[in-house]
Amino acid sequence: MTTWNHLFHAYGVAVDTPEHIENLTSGDAALCSSAINHLFSAVIHQSTVYTVTPVVIKLILPKLYEPVLRMKYSEKNDRTVLGSLISFLDYAAESVWFYREDECSALMPSEEKLEEFYALLNINSEDEESYEYIDSEIIDDLMEIAYFDICSMVSEVLPIILPFTEDPQIDIRNAALAAVGKWGCLNKECTEAKTALLLIKDKLLNIEKNISNRDERAAFLLALGELGDELTDFLKDIDKVICACAALFVQGRHAESILVETLSEPLEIDNWFNHKPDYFSNKIRFSLLDSLLQRDVSIEQILPAATAIIKVAGGGLGMNFEWGVF
Repeated sequence: MTTWNHLFHAYGVAVDTPEHIENLTSGDAALCSSAINHLFSAVIHQSTVYTVTPVVIKLILPKLYEPVLRMKYSEKNDRTVLGSLISFLDYAAESVWFYREDECSALMPSEEKLEEFYALLNINSEDEESYEYIDSEIIDDLMEIAYFDICSMVSEVLPIILPFTEDPQIDIRNAALAAVGKWGCLNKECTEAKTALLLIKDKLLNIEKNISNRDERAAFLLALGELGDELTDFLKDIDKVICACAALFVQGRHAESILVETLSEPLEIDNWFNHKPDYFSNKIRFSLLDSLLQRDVSIEQILPAATAIIKVAGGGLGMNFEWGVF
């Protein structure tokens, strides 16, 4: 039995979360939309996870095969509830990625400290303006433990989401490929990650190499790259988009030259896909540029890409990922 008033999310005590979890399978579009918004804004907020996050992941996993989740819940897009839930799992793995190779240094606080924290936390349930629990001396330990709880769930999550990588519904399939890549990346040596790599590699190699299959090939390739497979051979693919996607995961001058050449025509990148792989959570060129700048490249090498990007880059937050990084 989950003690919800001992858990918290971005906005306080998580007593509102179980109703949202139940509403995911309600079949009501408005309730589903509100529930999904709760997951992406409260259960995880700007890549921060909370004590409620691993609990919610465990509750969502057994629901994924319920037929009602295949309903579309918004007139603004073609997303299904299921596709959005798998994307939430992708977001969870991405949010804890930096902890994947570390060891948890936090110790579970004493019962006395926990009771003091729960008392402060539940003041918030009565007074929405009270956030005294945030100043607790144990909150950082509780959040670190939550991060590592999620990191330890790879073997549990992967077998459940892997079959969806072959789903006929494109939003579900793309979400699953991205999520499998992210979760497998947390522990590439576990049996489940190795199984996922072999399955995705076999599927990719059996997709016919032509432009009409670009979206699907890229989505499988990007998942394979995150799982740690060697993608050097794909730098010579007949499709330059596949070459550029492979270059994200390959070191060396050939990959660098592909990235520079690709970024030298930044507006073309926006037209690569009919259905953009979920690996790219923002503009595709942001990811390409970030990969390029993580390498030991000189200003002279990247100058063609830099000048081209600066010419087309806009303002706002986007500038932080484009000309701002130069």
